[in-house]
Amino acid sequence: MANERITEDLVDAQLRALAYYADPDAIVVEKQQSVIESIRKGLSKASKTGKGITAGYPEFIITSPATPDMVVLVECKADVKYHESANRGQPRDYSVDGVLHYARHLTSNYTVISIAVSGTPQTNDWSFFVTPKGTTQERDLVSPSGAPITQMIGLNDLFAAAAFDPQVQKQREHDLIQFAMEMHEFMRDEAELEEKEKPLAVAGTLIALNDPVFAKTYDSYPAGDLPEFWIQSIKKVIDKAQLPVAKLENMTQPFTGIQVHPELRKPTKGYPKGLLNEIVTLLAEKVMPFLTVYEDFDVVGAFYGEFLKYTGGDGKGLGIVLTPKHVTELFALIANVSKDDKVLDICAGTGGFLISSMVKMIQTATTEAEVEDIKKNRLIGVEQSPSMYALGASNMILRGDGKANLHQGSCFDTAISAAVKKHKANVGMINPPYAKTKEDLHELRFVEQMLDSLAPGGTGIAIVPVT
Repeated sequence: MANERITEDLVDAQLRALAYYADPDAIVVEKQQSVIESIRKGLSKASKTGKGITAGYPEFIITSPATPDMVVLVECKADVKYHESANRGQPRDYSVDGVLHYARHLTSNYTVISIAVSGTPQTNDWSFFVTPKGTTQERDLVSPSGAPITQMIGLNDLFAAAAFDPQVQKQREHDLIQFAMEMHEFMRDEAELEEKEKPLAVAGTLIALNDPVFAKTYDSYPAGDLPEFWIQSIKKVIDKAQLPVAKLENMTQPFTGIQVHPELRKPTKGYPKGLLNEIVTLLAEKVMPFLTVYEDFDVVGAFYGEFLKYTGGDGKGLGIVLTPKHVTELFALIANVSKDDKVLDICAGTGGFLISSMVKMIQTATTEAEVEDIKKNRLIGVEQSPSMYALGASNMILRGDGKANLHQGSCFDTAISAAVKKHKANVGMINPPYAKTKEDLHELRFVEQMLDSLAPGGTGIAIVPVT
């Protein structure tokens, strides 16, 4: 007679071989229970009897604190003939049916990766599914390359495959934008930050959290000491990134306004560790997980865009124009950029054109050396505003360790113009600042400067007014 314990041991052996038990702080493997309140609540009426009055649990529940919006469920059956029913409607008797039954009880809070296993080490069957958060319809789990997953793989690979699903991407982007709105309100109402300070607080904190020491120890610092630790961690990460032409002082100076902000370093009754601590904690829990998944998602730009919506609509009051992601991606497609191109933006802003180009260029690379060459040598930008320059350079650091050649100053400056031309970029992209007064430079001057900065035969793409 088949023994389900043998199947569970088969799964357990696979998990051990793939290092699921190597670091309990990074991966949590639970068996037929969970200490996570939202999972316990979701499964509190998930008994496979169908009556919905008692709890039910799969054989394994796997989570990771670094990716809190995903959970892996594993359901086992002893015999392969009980792997899957014809209509997946018999959760008590079949492995696939059972794991999908449990998944539907958790998708209000999680994207669920469901794994059904049946059989013995000699003869077994595995099935992998993903049910995106907010839905009840499972999909076959496939790798980012499009190949179906048919055997157990590491947790990061499972998460990457689930994140590849278009519905999961859409939901995660929605969650991120929703959180950006909540963060704006917190910064406005509690921290009393000005509009220009909010994106710097976000970008600076995300950079600081890239320092493992800061990420692990910031919560132990008193409210009055944390801002200094915060700015030192930013300098440490930026210095380590070794952006080719960026000066550490130029990069970090805009963040010093956050460092000395009086409201952020005061302990209060509601926030005894200070408001900066709360900002760091929120971003560590809500945003940092996205940085490991959305390698082509302009996180800082998305936050910045959300914050600007509250300044009067389009950000013009701040003298800033942000290019939407769909436009930056369109420019990269129009130029058909590849690993052999060099891309220039002389009004780089938060780096949207450069990031979209980098993503598409990397897709054409075949070696790590080519990828490194793209990041180090084939992305050139100029930005005059110190704050926007800091945000753009920060964005390159956060988005895939980009090391663009970012110059801080006017694109019309003789020295900067000469330095830019030495790169011999063959693709130029620009969304120029629009003239608001007669004294302002006309936007076509920027387009002309961009074209003059390209190598002979180069391609320039610009957003220009139609009159």
